[in-house]
Amino acid sequence: MASITLERKPMFDADMNSINGHLIEEALELCIVSIAIPVGEHAAFSDAFNKAFDTLPPKVGQICTSSDKMIRFLGISPDQMLTLVTGSEQDGIDFIGSQLQYSCYYTRQTDNWCTLRVSGPKVRDALERICPVDLDPRQFSEQQVARTMMEHLTTIIMRDGEQRFLLLSGSSGASCFLHAIETSIRNVS
Repeated sequence: MASITLERKPMFDADMNSINGHLIEEALELCIVSIAIPVGEHAAFSDAFNKAFDTLPPKVGQICTSSDKMIRFLGISPDQMLTLVTGSEQDGIDFIGSQLQYSCYYTRQTDNWCTLRVSGPKVRDALERICPVDLDPRQFSEQQVARTMMEHLTTIIMRDGEQRFLLLSGSSGASCFLHAIETSIRNVS
C-alpha cells in the first residue's frame, strides 16, 4: 500500500503584502482545532479542561491561554470553542485529544479557515471601516474575541498585539477576504 503524506500549503500563492507600512501575512504556524461540548456535559468538560490546562474554559467572547502560551482557546459559543495551537497540525490535534480525551468532540479545522495577521500604524482604522466591532483597545482587549461580519464574510477577530490583529474567515472566500482587507488599508493610508 502506498504511503501518502498530505502537506499543508499556503492559502495564497504569492508572498503577503506590505501596504503603506502595514503588513498582511498568512498565519501558517497555527493549527486550528474546534472543540464542541456534549449536551449536559459542561461540568465534566470544565473539570477535564481545568485539569489539563490549569484554567477554566473561556466564556463566550473571551480568550484563555495555556501556561506556556502555545495554545489559545477562543470562546465562540456556549458549547464551542476554537483552539489555536502553535505548531504542526498533527501535533495540535493529538495534543488536544490526549489532554481532553472523551470529555468533548474535537476536529481539525485548519484548512477550513483563512488566517491572516494584519498589523501597522492604522490597522485599527482600516479594520473598523469593514468591521462593526468596536476595536478600541479599551473596549476590545487582547483577551477578547468576536465573531462578526467583514464585507459579507463571517469573520473571527482578535487582537494579537498593540497594533496587530488575527483574523479568521472561511477558506472558500479567502481571496475576497484578502481583497477587502487590502482595499480598506489602502483607503486609510
